[in-house]
Amino acid sequence: MSRERYLRVLAGFTAVVDACPAGSWDRRTPCPRSSARQLVGHVIDAQRQVVAPVSGRGPSAPVAGPAVLGALGRSPGPFVTDPS
Repeated sequence: MSRERYLRVLAGFTAVVDACPAGSWDRRTPCPRSSARQLVGHVIDAQRQVVAPVSGRGPSAPVAGPAVLGALGRSPGPFVTDPS
């Protein structure tokens, strides 16, 4: 996948996340043990692992901390492309 296509797909994912109402982040998903917040965190973790070898940064810690997961009411793009 080209960088441009990856960024287009990421923009689409970001649009879906941005459209989620604030009160919906802790609702359950079809994955029985995951809230919407946890599921988005999982997707971000997976994408950070995809970006890591290309960026030269190496693997990064999972998006699991309350501060990071709590911020998942805003665009996830920066979490994926700049995981600092």
